[in-house]
Amino acid sequence: MVKIFRCARCGAVIERPPGSPKPSQCPECGAPSVYLHRVNPGPPRGSWAGYARIGRGMGRGGPKGPRG
Repeated sequence: MVKIFRCARCGAVIERPPGSPKPSQCPECGAPSVYLHRVNPGPPRGSWAGYARIGRGMGRGGPKGPRG
């Protein structure tokens, strides 16, 4: 999947191959990298990425009520 960045200053679209870093500046207007924003999101990250919360029904294993 190709990384796509857009320059907030001039609107240029920059495509990069996967694994390459963010460009240091816009090739069209020379704006610094703070003006370049990722258009397509990358793969999910973090410890909960891709984890499906299935089978965690309400009321199971919780504290018992007054009749419990």
